Amino acid sequence: MTRKYIFLFIVALITSFSLLYGIFGNKGVVVNRALERQLSVEKELLKVQETQLGTLERLYEEVWERDSLLEKGKRSGYAQRGEVVYYFFNSQGESVVERVENEGEMVVNAPLKAPFKGLSTPLIALISFALVTVTAVLIKVISSRRKR
Repeated sequence: MTRKYIFLFIVALITSFSLLYGIFGNKGVVVNRALERQLSVEKELLKVQETQLGTLERLYEEVWERDSLLEKGKRSGYAQRGEVVYYFFNSQGESVVERVENEGEMVVNAPLKAPFKGLSTPLIALISFALVTVTAVLIKVISSRRKR
């Protein structure tokens, strides 16, 4: 009879360890889901960076074209010969200047949080041992109360 309880304890311990390791281990379900989320974030970041790269390459190719140079000059406040320049002032008498943001400046937010790496094997073994022990003690207490 005692061997039967020891055998059941060992089987329960191996089963619970296997389940916990499959869920919370280094290659478990929780780690895989965290890695999938991280991968999707990285793919989105890659798409944004590829779009920015395409935009920057297009701007680089167009930088010396006449229309592009004229547009940059107008944004910087330069005028061509023969153009009439108008100056505007606010109520305090200061000139009003339109600020244009830099086209080449693009900010990319990198993910800050590291993904879940999984629990260590000794910790999972300890948790498994504790669960099986507590379950065995509860079963023993419940069965002894029923006999009374």
